[in-house]
Amino acid sequence: MQCEFSLVDAFITDDPFSGNPAGVCWLESWPEDEVLQAFAAEMNQAETAFMVDEGEQIRLRWFTPTVEVDLCGHATLASTLVVWGTRKREEDSPIRFITKSGELVAIPADAGYTILDFPGDPSEETNSQEIIDLAPNGIHYAVSRRKAMIVLPSVEDVRNYQPDFDQLSKIEKVGVIITAKQSEDTFVSRFFAPQSGVPEDSVTGSAHCVLAPYWSEQLGRPILNAHQLSNRGGFLRTQIQGDRVFLAGRTMPRLVGTAFLG
Repeated sequence: MQCEFSLVDAFITDDPFSGNPAGVCWLESWPEDEVLQAFAAEMNQAETAFMVDEGEQIRLRWFTPTVEVDLCGHATLASTLVVWGTRKREEDSPIRFITKSGELVAIPADAGYTILDFPGDPSEETNSQEIIDLAPNGIHYAVSRRKAMIVLPSVEDVRNYQPDFDQLSKIEKVGVIITAKQSEDTFVSRFFAPQSGVPEDSVTGSAHCVLAPYWSEQLGRPILNAHQLSNRGGFLRTQIQGDRVFLAGRTMPRLVGTAFLG
């Protein structure tokens, strides 16, 4: 089986080679899951997205090098560039994806941005010693359905954090977020997911489904700016509307070709 393949940087900043690279495959039909997982491992990106056009909607799945996940922001954003770029949908029309997290909608916006309509993943405070031990200087520790979150005192604490991947891998969540306030309308974060095959992710859309509800409540603002302080760096805007989180980001295509899945 062969398919159209693209490599796309998602949630980029104004710097070159920023954001999070994702592989995107257009498939005519679904091969065995083992084939998808093996191909994602060979691509060795944080996520590889696979799509099948089902008419009004597009079926979308995401794989890290080791597991399938039920929600991924940056690979969804990367997929929108491919969908509009190959004219599978009109560039000024929304894209409806069917996923393991329900229907996700991508909406074109101004200045090269695309807005993703995602489910919120609100957190609640935890006293888990395993999580506290990851950063004893934290000022808030919380867990959501998918992730753990540690709030640190400052941006520099986030930037200088030294992860213990052995300890991080023991947390029984998809991954661990560390975060801090930067200003009255901006927060920063990093995300670690060795238990999901991604030691540190470059930019993590799904983490902002946890971060946006928390920081919007703390800062009293529905719309916020967010910087992910990975080596590559990433930027997005978040907005809360009820139980939904809107994530706005930009993309940059890097490679287009044909992939062979067996």
